[in-house]
Amino acid sequence: MGSLVLRNRQITIFADGPEALTRAGATVLDAHHTQKVVAFVNPAERFQPGTARLLEAKLGPLVDLRRNDEPVRRVELAVATRWGLGMAGLDALARKRAVWRDDPRNDAIAAAAHAITAGRREDLHALGMSEDDASAVAGPSPRPRRVAVLVESPDHGRELLGRLHGWHLLADRWRPRVPGQVANRSVITLVHAGTSPEIDVDVLIRATPGDGPRWPRGFPPTSAAEVGAAIIDVLAPGDRR
Repeated sequence: MGSLVLRNRQITIFADGPEALTRAGATVLDAHHTQKVVAFVNPAERFQPGTARLLEAKLGPLVDLRRNDEPVRRVELAVATRWGLGMAGLDALARKRAVWRDDPRNDAIAAAAHAITAGRREDLHALGMSEDDASAVAGPSPRPRRVAVLVESPDHGRELLGRLHGWHLLADRWRPRVPGQVANRSVITLVHAGTSPEIDVDVLIRATPGDGPRWPRGFPPTSAAEVGAAIIDVLAPGDRR
């Protein structure tokens, strides 16, 4: 049993997260009643269906060890946008819908996705991406890069699908043994990304407006190490995330 109890700081740490679900793990939790519990998981381990959800329900967010040995390149893509124009007086949902339907922004997102899948660095330069970043996400590689776009809602996803012919939308919660949940060349909602054990692509374009999740739980996959993983944040000029 790999657990550590820090009584002064009221923390219990499980070095092997799934063991927290065993009888021995329950004994540790019942005996110490610490304020915070942290569980580490092995990214190479394939859980039985539902195990990850049980762990998160019992312990809270899992700590993914891949963050230390699989760096992700962070790329910022500033695009022209209509944000703020005519939005005065709109409620929060109306403002979000205005962003989802922002044609210049959606055109740039789709153009970046097409450029990366085709390996066209010059198209990324035309969108304002730096030469180093464009080479990192669309330069020569051992195989074609796999790309997905992360969105907040199915409505935004459908707006982008009109520009990404041949792509598909993953809007529902991820479910085991359900065919067709292929991340490559897909538009993925936060709901699907948040329940999927792995987002199996090399480049993830984060098209969520404002402060969305900085690092989806299932990204990067171990398979991205061959070409290098990257997240592209789509920003309005002058923004930073």
